[in-house]
This record gives sequence, structure tokens and C-alpha cells, in this order.
Amino acid sequence: MRHPSQVVFFVSDEPNTLFRSNSLASKSMESFLKVAGMQYLHRVLGPTINRVFEEKRYIELDPSKVESKDVGCSSLHWTQSESEVIQQSVHLLQSYLTDLLSAIAKSVKLCPAVIRAAFRQLFKRVGERFPEEKDQNVKFIAVTSFLCLRFFSPAIMSPKLFHLQEKHADARTSRALLLLAKTVQSVGNMDPVVSCAKEGWMAPLQPTIQQGVAQMKQFILQLLDIEEEEELDLQKALTLPGQVVKEGPLFIHKAKSKGPLLSSCFKKLYFTLTSEALTYAKTPNSKKISFIPVANIRAAEKVEEKCFGSSHVMQIVYTDEAGQAETVYLQCKVASRRQKRSWQARPWFSSELWILSRTESIR
Repeated sequence: MRHPSQVVFFVSDEPNTLFRSNSLASKSMESFLKVAGMQYLHRVLGPTINRVFEEKRYIELDPSKVESKDVGCSSLHWTQSESEVIQQSVHLLQSYLTDLLSAIAKSVKLCPAVIRAAFRQLFKRVGERFPEEKDQNVKFIAVTSFLCLRFFSPAIMSPKLFHLQEKHADARTSRALLLLAKTVQSVGNMDPVVSCAKEGWMAPLQPTIQQGVAQMKQFILQLLDIEEEEELDLQKALTLPGQVVKEGPLFIHKAKSKGPLLSSCFKKLYFTLTSEALTYAKTPNSKKISFIPVANIRAAEKVEEKCFGSSHVMQIVYTDEAGQAETVYLQCKVASRRQKRSWQARPWFSSELWILSRTESIR
């Protein structure tokens, strides 16, 4: 298995559109961050997200969306004007963004070495492709395109999907999270003037965003300061035989012939995914029933809900010893509400399997 930082990044000749499309490279890097950096994401974003949910403050910068709001007690209250609401919103967003950027700046040691090494390689390759003085920001933007735009911002907008909260946010909190995510994206774009020009009502945050850009650049330089020795040690650790990436019970259905896909055909087995193979057995300690080398896996993807009547099914296409294509379907079932949390991370299983199979295929 190759270390992610050894993967060659093929970049476009146009720096303004670098990694902005949903290309295979962008999607694979996005999946890699979710697999390798979820704990890191929780450590960095968790406190600020919790604060937004707890405070439930009304935040709005767009004048066309500002609502009149009564404040004060029943005996003494007044209606806030539009300008007062916006001014208060600016202060709150500045406070949230300052807390978040501070957490990011202090998180260098918390960031997994595998992610640091991958970003180091990305930064280096993009710098080689765009060496001109006018493009000095491009290598920083290449990193923030993934870190801010495809990792931090989506998690801020949808914290439940990233398991940062147990429930979806209400309308008021959702708007606050959206505006906070926009400011983080503006920092990641490294050009606050252009970002605020697109949405003029973001202008009051421009000084804070400008300061955030400087902080982000400093953070990235520290993040990439990983010694080659550390990278080599990391590569050796990733290629240790039998290293378990994921394990646990899943339901399997092996497609043997053409015909309808029946949910009743699934059988519960214990799966183990290592850097070398996907195996399954009746129990964790029993003899392996099947051994599928990661190098033989050709595809791992989610199956449409209508096929089995479940949204938690994935298919794996691989080649057997004779070189024939085989397909197996894996499903995680939620038996009760109590067990639901234990299955929340199971959809990432396909991402981990996909990353392992792709890195193996380019050895």
C-alpha cells in the first residue's frame, strides 16, 4: 500500500480552478480526510459547534433576511433595528471565528501524521507546477481547498452528518452555522476582498477574515513541517502486514447468479479489513471463510436503497484467483435504537476500502 503523500497529484494549468471540481482526485482526497481525520475534526470543531448549539443566537448579516426582534423583559422591551441586529451578528460571528481559528492554530500536533504528510506532498507538487511569484498563494489554496472547503466547512454546516451533534440543527442555528462556514470558506480562499465583494453584506467581517488568512498560512507552514524521517516511519507503519483498519459484524450476500436481489439472503458474519485484505468469518476467533486481497478489489460503492430496501448496503467487485469478476453485497442492520450509534461510522467502511484498493492499484 502506498502512503498518500506518495500519490502523484495531477493538477490543472489554471490555478483559479485548482481542485474545485468533483474530480476523482478531489473525491478520493475528501474521503481520505474523513477516514483519517475524523477524530481530529471533532477535537478542532467540537467546542465551537457546541457553543453555537448551546447559545442558539439569532445571527443574520444579509439585510434582505433580517427579521425584527423584540428584546428585554416583559415590562421593558424594545425592537432591535436592522443595523443593531447586523452589528450584533458581526460581533458573534467574529467571536465564533476567532475561537475556531485559535483551535485550528493550536491543533498542529493533534493532526494525524498521515494527513500532514499528504498535505506536505500536495503543497510541494503544486508549488513546483506554479513557481511564479504571482502564484505564491496557490500552494496554500491547494491545501485549504481540501482542509477548509471540503472538510471543515461541510462539517460546520452539517454537524450531525459528521457526528458532531446527535440531532440536526433548528432553523436559527442552521443559519448561524451556514454563515460561520462561509467565513471559514472565505479564509480558505485566501482573498477576503474578492470573497466579500461577491456578497457585499459580508464586508463587515473582512478585517477578521484577513487576520484569519494570515493565521491559516502560518498554521499550514507549521502543519507541513514534518521531517522526512517521520514520513518514512509513517510509511513503514502503514505497510505493516495485517494492520487492522476496520473490523466488526456485517451482513453479506454473495451474488452467484442473475436474479432478484433479496434482503432475506443476507447472512451475518464478522469482517476484518487490513491494509492487505478483506476477510470474514463466523466469529472474531473462528477460521476465515474468505480472503479477498485489497489488490484484487476493483470497486467499492454504495447500493441504491431500492435494490434491497435499505440505505446501508454497499457492493464490492473483485477478481478471484481465476481472474473472474465476483460481487458481494455488505449490509449493516440497525436492530434497535440503542444500537444505532454503534453503526454510525459503518458507512465510512466503504471509503476506507476504496482508498486502500486505489492506493494498492497504483503501486
